[in-house]
Amino acid sequence: MRSALLTLLPYVASAAVFPPHLDRIDLPRLIAETAPVRAMSEAELRKLVPRQSGLFYVGCPNCNGGNQERQLAWSPDRPAELYCRYCNHRYPSAKYPMDKSVEVQNPRGETQKYPYWENASGYRYFFAAKRDDLIREYLATQTRNLALLYLKTSDRSYAQRAASLLTEFAAVFPGWTYHYDYPFQQKRIFSGAKPSDPAVQPMRMARWTWWVYNDMPEPLLEAWDWIRDAGVIDRASAERIERDLFRNAADEMISGPETNSNMSPRLWRSLVKVGRITGERRYIDEPLVRLKKFIEDKFYYDGSWSEGAPSYAAQTIGGLRAVLRDRGVDTNPPELQRADRAFAKLHFPDGRRVTVHDTWWTDHDTPLPESRPFLLPALGHAALAGAAPAHQWQAHLTWAGGYGHQHADRLSIILWARGRELLSDLGYSHTRYRPWTLATVAHNTVVIDELNQEMKEADGALRFFDASHPRVQVVSADGDRAYPGVAKRYRRTLVTVDAKYLVDQFEVEGGTTHDYFLHGDADRNGDVTLPGASQPVPEQQGWTPTENEGEINRIREQGYAYGFLQSQREMRPGKTGFLTIGMPEHLRIHFLAEPDDRLYAGKNPAVRGARDDDSKLGDFMRGFFRARRQGGRSVFLSVIELTPGAVKKVERTRTGVRVDGTDIIINENSIRVPSAGYSLAEPHRAPLQSIGADGITVDAARQPAKGTLVKLITSDGWVYPLIDDGFDAFSWDSAAKTLRLTRFPTRSHTGDVTAEWR
Repeated sequence: MRSALLTLLPYVASAAVFPPHLDRIDLPRLIAETAPVRAMSEAELRKLVPRQSGLFYVGCPNCNGGNQERQLAWSPDRPAELYCRYCNHRYPSAKYPMDKSVEVQNPRGETQKYPYWENASGYRYFFAAKRDDLIREYLATQTRNLALLYLKTSDRSYAQRAASLLTEFAAVFPGWTYHYDYPFQQKRIFSGAKPSDPAVQPMRMARWTWWVYNDMPEPLLEAWDWIRDAGVIDRASAERIERDLFRNAADEMISGPETNSNMSPRLWRSLVKVGRITGERRYIDEPLVRLKKFIEDKFYYDGSWSEGAPSYAAQTIGGLRAVLRDRGVDTNPPELQRADRAFAKLHFPDGRRVTVHDTWWTDHDTPLPESRPFLLPALGHAALAGAAPAHQWQAHLTWAGGYGHQHADRLSIILWARGRELLSDLGYSHTRYRPWTLATVAHNTVVIDELNQEMKEADGALRFFDASHPRVQVVSADGDRAYPGVAKRYRRTLVTVDAKYLVDQFEVEGGTTHDYFLHGDADRNGDVTLPGASQPVPEQQGWTPTENEGEINRIREQGYAYGFLQSQREMRPGKTGFLTIGMPEHLRIHFLAEPDDRLYAGKNPAVRGARDDDSKLGDFMRGFFRARRQGGRSVFLSVIELTPGAVKKVERTRTGVRVDGTDIIINENSIRVPSAGYSLAEPHRAPLQSIGADGITVDAARQPAKGTLVKLITSDGWVYPLIDDGFDAFSWDSAAKTLRLTRFPTRSHTGDVTAEWR
């Protein structure tokens, strides 16, 4: 009898493990937001909790507004309905009746039905499941808000209402089914407690949300942490909440295969929080074991995040620090300090992150006091840069390989000057034009035979980088792997002189048709002007734009991405000479034309201005310039003004280019600007003898000095540039002639290794 009585005693836990900042709680806002759930009885609230799991990606078939199947919304004043935020169509709908259903057995063995409407192509819309998902999200948020109200006011009635919701979620969650829920993919709902399907990645098979990384009911977990000591719940209910809700979700998350992705820290942080709140040690300790290996395996030896996209670098570094902070250990280990230094370089002067690869153009940090040139040798990215705050400029060149969230953008440049991104990369998008943003045509590079570049593991190779001279900066890289089996040479060299102009030489050999692209400011509409007469170009017949971001593979179709080029006009120069191209924002390009060139100006989707609305993509365009050359071997040469009107006269010379009387001599292995007293030395080469944390030794009388840029060149064609640090990421077995890279992306090379330095 005594034990039965004990189970009815209030459950009292220690104070919150993760208390919020009470001084930041906006009491009037919380009162207003929780008004609907406070107006309901507890029985009504519990009834509103979904009995089965919902689906997140369910779109509106009635319109083309919004993006990524995220148009539908729900409101507590009409709880049985959904509505589209763009066309206001309401569901359930006589026009789109849910007259079919999927029937499954949930993890408890109970039968559950998921009704849907099916369009003519067989695609299913689960409107009721979308409603359940929105209600889940709403009630979880309001449970957290009620807990905050309790902390702010000490009114236990708020805690009691939060506890009622927690108890109900714990009662239904074990019966929620696993599902595959992804944009524009047929939704799949699985039977059983531990389903598996070879066609579905384990991290995509979830219950609480649409993927395992977010499958911890975190708003409920925080609410539980904050009301446990309120004395409003009995021990049996408390144990059921921890067991059936939080431990249940945690066991699912910890048992799955480790993906070592940019979202892994999110999962680990959830585990640590559950572990500390429930006292379960394995949830606390296992993430730290995984985190250590993650840092060792997923960052380049220069500290760059493996995907190369600054947005994902910020997410990953921040996530790792959050895990360490919640675990209560040092949040600033040397490895993350190195990552910070690499990430800090990838910023425009206004604080925006460099929009390379899948980086959101809206991401901002602190503006830069000054721009400095830099090299991220392991990642494969460099910037020539300079000037004081009011006149900063940056010219970025990327040759990164592509290991997640990459674009087909090898040897693409981005120019930031005069307070703007004058030659732009579109960055990340979840609109239906996402495939366009990935395409080679959409970047400031050269396209061979209207083909998209290889996107994965297509690393380029640094040739040289030098920003030590007060007047001249240079960088050059090869990118042959972008067109495997096609490109015999794919090389770009950039030279700046006195921060007035950028000389851009792009050498291509292979294929038959070469298109050199420069795209203007993506934040403002703008036109490109060609000198002389031009003729309209007919639109591509039979071409249709991508319908959703799931159609990424369409850009692999030869010529398909060219359909996004609109309002094109063509001119043919007919003779050799420099022509001045007027880009948007008064940027002038002095381009060396050849007689048979075909030059184009036009517009293509800028995407950014449409933000999250597919229906507005046609309203925002950017100007572009294209030069087409036939014959299989091309050298494109441009002089791009950094300072408006800085260039008066450009001439081609036998050894390079002359700009306003200044000769820039571009040789195979060196650059010279005699009038500026600049000469990039010819390289020294010698067989590698040993490598250690302090540098290398070579089989030669002259050793590279400390601080010298050294390249390790393997017999199978890989190039690893190193300067100052990163040497400890390599080992060299001279007897077996094996070079091993122990940091991302972990490779071994057998054969001779040559060291090169200047």
